[in-house]
Amino acid sequence: MQTQYQVNQFTSLLESLHQQKINGTLEVTANLGTGMAAQSRIFVFYNGEIVFAGDSIPDNVSFVISLAKKLGRSLIETAVGFALPKLTDKQSTRELLETLVRIRVIQWAEIETVLRDRVAQIIEQLLPYAGAYHLDEKVTFDLTLAESNRGLDWPHLRHELEHRQKTWRSLTQIPSVDAIPHLKEDSLLTHLDLTVRYKLQQQVDGKRSLREIAENLDQDPLKLGQSYVLSGWITFSPSQGNTNSKPPAASVPVSTPVLTPISTPVSTPVETSKRPLILSVDDSPIVQTTIKRILKDRYEVMLANNATDALNLLNTNPVEVLLLDVTMPDIDGLKFCKTLRGIPKFKNLPIIMLTAKDNIIDKCQGFIAGSNQYLYKPVEPEKLLAIIDSYIQA
Repeated sequence: MQTQYQVNQFTSLLESLHQQKINGTLEVTANLGTGMAAQSRIFVFYNGEIVFAGDSIPDNVSFVISLAKKLGRSLIETAVGFALPKLTDKQSTRELLETLVRIRVIQWAEIETVLRDRVAQIIEQLLPYAGAYHLDEKVTFDLTLAESNRGLDWPHLRHELEHRQKTWRSLTQIPSVDAIPHLKEDSLLTHLDLTVRYKLQQQVDGKRSLREIAENLDQDPLKLGQSYVLSGWITFSPSQGNTNSKPPAASVPVSTPVLTPISTPVSTPVETSKRPLILSVDDSPIVQTTIKRILKDRYEVMLANNATDALNLLNTNPVEVLLLDVTMPDIDGLKFCKTLRGIPKFKNLPIIMLTAKDNIIDKCQGFIAGSNQYLYKPVEPEKLLAIIDSYIQA
């Protein structure tokens, strides 16, 4: 027998199960968007903590292969073939993971990260809608995390959800997770080679929503949406299947939060110090360590290793100067700089670009993109401090 719950009540249900230290399986059914058939999601609890969420409970081998795919691990089938004969229970997910951790194919921290991301995405799917649930304490999934046999920390998970909602609200270009992305053909012709253009055209066909594309690619719709916005190649229109003039508020939460406010946000802003805040964006730990050592006696320093995290930090913290590497893994610094200059709140943010490329063409490109300064690596400490000081004191 199923029990009904109303819009925005789903987190209260999860909170209650956490407090009761429930063991078992929660099956949730909801209509995830206008015109869509009811869909079911499964949550597995261990001692009140979520250990798994998905469309169904997988067998141990399928679960591990899916996990390895998310982590980009190759030869996982070989490792599983080695581990399975050693198991006392050939169906046990926990024992299979323990064996793979022991032979250093995978780490508990990696497993937990993938599961937390997946659980957060599924909870986020359900938040805007009413639904029904059924709790079965007899059906379980022998999955626990870390050496201590636990589930996902619920307060941490709540923080993650609130952080995601703040990030969605910052993406004003995306009206809803059910919005339909469209390619800007003029920019494609200018910036993309034929291979990249073809792949994007396959994804962004002007018919499928952001949610549908993300599901097809097995990606987080939030991260996919961020990459689309930052690329500057894609624009969004409301879903044609949504007859409302305004998308459901919590589909991409904009106006009405669906989580109870929490005292400490995930992307923790600098609160205790009144020193100016500098954000350094670079994917090299060595460079980041050097920059922090140069600046730490005079400024508060925040670090990001990609453009997506950098945008999150910029939107939630009073950054006064941005240090930006030209070469980054998700989007190059020049394009990110140009994107920031198109956002009114960052139009006058001092941006200092750092690069190992020592030539006049790259320097000109940096200034065209909107940077204020262009410095070469390795950075001279006195010069970097002098330039930052000039912007802070201006």
